[in-house]
Amino acid sequence: MKKNLFIFGVLIVIAFLVLGYFETFFLLAAAIAFIIFMAYLAIQALENRHKAKPLYKSLIYAIAIIACATIAFDHEFYYDLRYDFVETVIETTMKIFALFIPIYLYIAWRKYFQNKVVRPNTLPPLSKAKEQYYHELGLSDSEIELFRDTMNQAKIQIEQLQKNVRSNSKLKALDLRHDYLKISKALFKEIVKNPTRLSDASLFLYTHLPNLVDLTNKYVEINNHEIKSREAYDRLEEGIQVIEQLTELIQRDYQDFVADDFEDMDIEINMAKKQIKKDSDHQTLQF
Repeated sequence: MKKNLFIFGVLIVIAFLVLGYFETFFLLAAAIAFIIFMAYLAIQALENRHKAKPLYKSLIYAIAIIACATIAFDHEFYYDLRYDFVETVIETTMKIFALFIPIYLYIAWRKYFQNKVVRPNTLPPLSKAKEQYYHELGLSDSEIELFRDTMNQAKIQIEQLQKNVRSNSKLKALDLRHDYLKISKALFKEIVKNPTRLSDASLFLYTHLPNLVDLTNKYVEINNHEIKSREAYDRLEEGIQVIEQLTELIQRDYQDFVADDFEDMDIEINMAKKQIKKDSDHQTLQF
């Protein structure tokens, strides 16, 4: 699809050039199409190299728009450039700069709000029963607030992780192999059931889960680029390997957190076995 888009752009430019043999208007159209196409390729190249900052993108847009407008409407530009080069260059530069400022402000504003984490300003209301339950466990008000804030953030991160997994086939395939989304949700529920053990899940809550979400965010972003360089494919391959390593760490986090439950179960099983053996030793056969 992305290669087809590139070929389509080239064919459009060539078609306009061919039509320009019969009508001058199409030569202008070919020039404008070429400028737009080159601007698009430049922006894609910047994104593949993680340099698609508002500054660079705005400058490319401004130059492309001024170039297209000049070709389409300023028929005396070439004459002015030839006979008054310095003044024409300065005037064109000022036009680009004047257009650059609003474009930059718009792109920067959009990027800010797109990257801003959507997080409720306030936590869901805490019921009296739940508050009493936390106090009975020995948590202070500040500890309750920390616990609820931490778990609210973890909930947001798990929801974002789920969104990323559902939107990408490789992440989905990796989840089928490792169940990291299911394990993350299961560990979240275990922590909710054991508020006093928040510190036992610190690696999961503050390191492994946030890193996994950040990596999958970046993976989805790069994978959605229309055109990818060799470097982009290498980064994707490296990213999926690191994501897989993180999923293994999250599996270990879960196993470590519920290890006490397994130990308790082992004790119960051993006690039950001893009781069964004791009962069988004293059992008398009757007929």
